[in-house]
This record gives sequence, structure tokens and C-alpha cells, in this order.
Amino acid sequence: MTHTPHWSVQRQAADCLGVSERTLHRWRSAGLLNARQSYEQQSGLASYSLGAAFWEVRASKS
Repeated sequence: MTHTPHWSVQRQAADCLGVSERTLHRWRSAGLLNARQSYEQQSGLASYSLGAAFWEVRASKS
């Protein structure tokens, strides 16, 4: 069985991760979040896979 990630809008993702929307933007710009794994961007709006984003940020802080 394959796992399908739950995608959340930026505001919801920021709330769940306990950071600001600006922080998510900085993480994307700094390369801390992998495109297509942790987030997708379409029409200027980013959607986040919360599980993948959480583990990527946690790993980068180690």
C-alpha cells in the first residue's frame, strides 16, 4: 500500500509546524524543503506535505 501525502495550504502548514508563513518561505528559498516532496507551487500558491516538511526541518536542525 502506498501512502498519499496530505497537502495543506501555507497558513495551515505554518500553524501545524508552529512557525510563520514567512519562515516557510525562507525555508523554501534556503533549500531546507525539497520541491515535490515537501511542497508544490502552482499559480504562485504553495501547498505543503506536513509530514515530509516536518521531517526535513527536523533533520536539518540535527
